[in-house]
Amino acid sequence: MLFWSISLWSLAIAGIDASRQKVPNLVLVLALVPALLALAVNHVGLLGAGPLSSIGGLVLAFAVALPGYVLHKMGAGDVKLAAVLGLLGGVGGLWWLLYAGLAIGAMAAVAWGLRHWYGLGGPKIPAAAALVAGFWVWLLWGAPIGG
Repeated sequence: MLFWSISLWSLAIAGIDASRQKVPNLVLVLALVPALLALAVNHVGLLGAGPLSSIGGLVLAFAVALPGYVLHKMGAGDVKLAAVLGLLGGVGGLWWLLYAGLAIGAMAAVAWGLRHWYGLGGPKIPAAAALVAGFWVWLLWGAPIGG
């Protein structure tokens, strides 16, 4: 049930970002509050990471995403999404950032190709969709859910 809840939540975020080019704070809070409550009450994150690992994942994911915001390549909502995903996965789950980077690179290559070969305007790359895609890859192939 938890896997499907997180999957639907993240899919909604990717869809909202792709259509509106914005990640609403309210949607982020839908995962942030239960994740923090789980840490406070159970001393284990929603996906099994301990408190220090969860907070470390939040801080590290935020730190990795922040330069994208500073360079105007990502929005503030994308950075906050990365932090929430880091909180969910913990430090051990930060592999999803590598997968997300690969997804952003693939999207950038497609956008470049559309501009270069077809003269189409430069579409914005929905960073939230790439972050979510990277997180899904980790969830499906590498996450020790509940362990």
